[in-house]
Parts: sequence; structure tokens; C-alpha cells
Amino acid sequence: MKKHARYTLLIWCCLFASTLSWSQESETYFESNVGFSVNDETGGSPGLSLLWGKRTFQSENRFIDRQFGLAVPSLVTLKVGQGWRNPDTYRTFSYGVRVWPLHGYVQFGFLNPRCENNVSERTLRRLQRRGKSRENLLCGEWNISLEVGSALLDEYFDTDFLYDAAFWSYGIVTFSHRWYLD
Repeated sequence: MKKHARYTLLIWCCLFASTLSWSQESETYFESNVGFSVNDETGGSPGLSLLWGKRTFQSENRFIDRQFGLAVPSLVTLKVGQGWRNPDTYRTFSYGVRVWPLHGYVQFGFLNPRCENNVSERTLRRLQRRGKSRENLLCGEWNISLEVGSALLDEYFDTDFLYDAAFWSYGIVTFSHRWYLD
């Protein structure tokens, strides 16, 4: 019972910390992920998730990122992190904690080419024929995430808590696409 209380406290602390981010700009998004988890039970297993997220900017470059959603095989997932965006290329780098299953992560983001400021003449003509403009493009970002599970630390401690909290995973690699809703 004690380990569940500690884990619940960790989740609430991460959620509280993520709400402390003050800014003037934020981006809401929907993200779909496909990935592969490495574990000692089966050697590895595929996974999927559908997430809702919000990226809140604290400056032009620095942001806080939070996301939660449905996942297979863990049923639900929650991530909290911070990162930086290059204002010229819009590429991103972020790091943080996946609270469930418990992993630390680094993530690299690459803007979808159709969202760049310079839209081709052909694309503009196609949009104009439909009565739309560049602002009507659904923009997005491709992401690659590398994660290390807390199950790796379990052998250094005399408990199964970290092993169970990682959903028995030593690491996860995910590829995702996010669609911005704002």
C-alpha cells in the first residue's frame, strides 16, 4: 500500500508542477504514437497511444510540455517535460518524465514541411481554388522519443516498485505525429 501512495504522490506533484508554467503563448495538440518497448518478459512488445497535449511557452524558445491519453498495453499514459524550440527552424528538443509507465525521456521534434512559412505557389493556388488560405493548413510535427524505464534501476534497490512502475519496461522508442489545434 505504501508504494501506491508514493506513486500517487509523484503523479500529483508532476501535475501540480506542470500547472505552474506561466506564459503568453500555448499550443494545444493531438498526438498519435507508435513504439516498441524492451522488457525481459517477452523481449519486447509494440505499443500505440493517442494523446492530448499542451505546450506552454515561457519565452520565445523555452516551453513546458504535458500530455496524457490512452495507450496500449498500459491503458493510460502521462508525460511532463520541458524543452526548447529553435525559432529559425522550429525544431525542438525536450526531456522529462513519463509518469506512467515510469520512464525518463528525450524527444526530438521536426516541423512538418507543409507548415513552413514559405508555402509553394502550387499549394497556394490549390488552397485559393477551395476558398482557403495558408492559415487553413493543418500543421503538425514529427517526433522521435527515446526513453529509459525505471525498471533498470530496480536491481539497485531492494524493491519491485520501480520495476512495476515502469510496467516492466527497460526502454521505449516511439515515433509520433502531432497535429496542432490552435
